[in-house]
Amino acid sequence: MKKVIAVLLVFVMIMGLAACSKKETPSSPENNEVTKAAENNNTEPTKQAEPVATATPEPTKAPEPEATKAPEPTEEPAQDPEDDEFDEFDGPGHDYDGVWVSDNNWVICVEPEGAADIIFVFNEYTDRSTFGSWLEIWTNYSPSEDAFIASGQILHYFNDEPQVDYVEGEERFEIHDGKMLWVSEDMEFTKISDDSSANPYYVGPDYVSPDTGDDYGDDFPAEDQQIVDVVATTFYGVYCGHADDPSQAFYYPYYGDEMSMDTMDEFNAAFLDLGVEQDQGQLCFLKMGINNDITWDIEDGSIRVFCGDDQYNGDFYWDSEYQRINLCLHIDVYNVWMTFGQTIPECRAGGSDSLTDDAALTAIQNYCYASNETLEGIVNSGEHEVWWVVESSDENQIVVLYRSYTGADVRYYIDRASGDTYVTEFVDGITESEEMKDESLNVFEYLN
Repeated sequence: MKKVIAVLLVFVMIMGLAACSKKETPSSPENNEVTKAAENNNTEPTKQAEPVATATPEPTKAPEPEATKAPEPTEEPAQDPEDDEFDEFDGPGHDYDGVWVSDNNWVICVEPEGAADIIFVFNEYTDRSTFGSWLEIWTNYSPSEDAFIASGQILHYFNDEPQVDYVEGEERFEIHDGKMLWVSEDMEFTKISDDSSANPYYVGPDYVSPDTGDDYGDDFPAEDQQIVDVVATTFYGVYCGHADDPSQAFYYPYYGDEMSMDTMDEFNAAFLDLGVEQDQGQLCFLKMGINNDITWDIEDGSIRVFCGDDQYNGDFYWDSEYQRINLCLHIDVYNVWMTFGQTIPECRAGGSDSLTDDAALTAIQNYCYASNETLEGIVNSGEHEVWWVVESSDENQIVVLYRSYTGADVRYYIDRASGDTYVTEFVDGITESEEMKDESLNVFEYLN
């Protein structure tokens, strides 16, 4: 029995060895020949096969991308690509940039600041450097509310020197039917110009009007002559300026009366009557010896006046302060300014704003030079501190301060209506206060 068991164990071992010799090893196709040889040779010892170098497959080259051919442009592109570009400085509030005026003659100037806007509010004349006051309000425009909204305002004003105060609190300027409503002040404004430099209250030296230059009327924006109804209207002269030499100018001496030949200087009178029948009328401009019947019409944005064989052209301008039309007629070398209506507000008599602050300043300078023949040389030498400035200004009076090379402060108190002026003097360390001088003048005599 033990022999039988021993024989069986030997047989099992032999079968195990045979099974091991037949076990398959995963192979690549390149090893198939070696595998077959091992299967067919079960009686001889298997010779160890030499390793076969397996070739590393080359990496698959990615296909090169095909160039996409741009479509041929159509003859007319459906849309300008620039239309979709974002402009960080193009804000919706810019549609309302310009000058706005209220019924009580306050002025708003809306000016762009990036995509936002700054609203400047003026209720008096200023040059923004030596006199006058104004508000500065930084706003954002809300299209959904049709309103400019700010968190406060900055007040600029002058005492002895420039002052600035910041006032907190929401400010709203709402747009309604083309009007601008300042909500907190319940004031409504009408737009008169798209150009913020047409601010009628700014009288600074750097201001240049796009319409009339830097002389009288420089704050009047041009009016569209095609919509001006001037039939049966008379314009009366207020100012005459030389087209080539602004220093050759004078104001017509009105005194707040009804305008007529009786209230005008008989030697410098000027008026233009635009009649009804067959466009008849009359032109009077005695400086040039003109006092004739005329015909007239409006063509190509200008009024044409036919006086005998001569033709004179003119333009209309809008006075935002008094809400009325002015006419500037060009006769020979003169620009003759005339105002519409039979009366002049008393504050304009002799010219409240026909006598501008700049004109008053120029007249006093001329007076000082005329009174002291050596003054011009002293000023030009630069060795002494000499200057003139408009110290204060309101609807009735202009005060011009003259700093003399002697160290005296001389003040000229000018009546806007008449031009009459009295003079005071203050010398630091010598006089306790201003003292009246035995000196007087009329500034209208020194405008040329």
